[in-house]
Amino acid sequence: MSGSYARGMDEAEITRAVDDAYAALPESRISWPNPRPRDTEPPDEAYSRVSDPRKYRIVGARALAWQQALAGLGLATAVSVPVTDLPWRLPVGAGTRLTPHAAGTEPLVLVTNALQDVPGCILTLGIGAPPAWLDPEPDCGCDACDFGSANLLEAIDTSIGAIVRGGIVHVTGSGWHVTTTPATRQAGWSGTTEKPDVDRIIADARAGRPVPGAARTLVSGSWLT
Repeated sequence: MSGSYARGMDEAEITRAVDDAYAALPESRISWPNPRPRDTEPPDEAYSRVSDPRKYRIVGARALAWQQALAGLGLATAVSVPVTDLPWRLPVGAGTRLTPHAAGTEPLVLVTNALQDVPGCILTLGIGAPPAWLDPEPDCGCDACDFGSANLLEAIDTSIGAIVRGGIVHVTGSGWHVTTTPATRQAGWSGTTEKPDVDRIIADARAGRPVPGAARTLVSGSWLT
């Protein structure tokens, strides 16, 4: 598909393409309700139990649907890449790098990992080169943290959709980091590091100003422009 078509694309077209690609995958037939629709507290033993890890295969399938949709619509080029620096002690291996065609954007790396030896159950997204890693989905696969398949798919769509829309800021310094998208904001710092001024860091980065103490500043625009 031509680049000129991609530049005229809207989010509704992308959503339809993702849904269509997902519907063609066998994992799309997996669904389950929120086990606690009224936000009741789970029992203590639920925090150490994963009753059915195979149902989380929808995570890898949804990531594949996004990959197929974005590449098929001409918004990005997809290639397999080695991954050697995943955080949270996740196993390293291979991922897919989506390089957007729009100017002022950063590549997106999608990596799926196994949950209790079932492949394709955990998705980690990385922005830029080298990748700045976001929190995985699901961040925990235990029964206590299960809110149903619809909630999990929505979280994946929100994370990837925010990256495609643009407005991503990732800044790291000595002992601290700040990452924000239109949908989420993450910040962390070590116990010996002064808490970063998150609002100022984001404002400086988006304005193109130097961020005091930053070792790396990454700003990615919209894939749709």
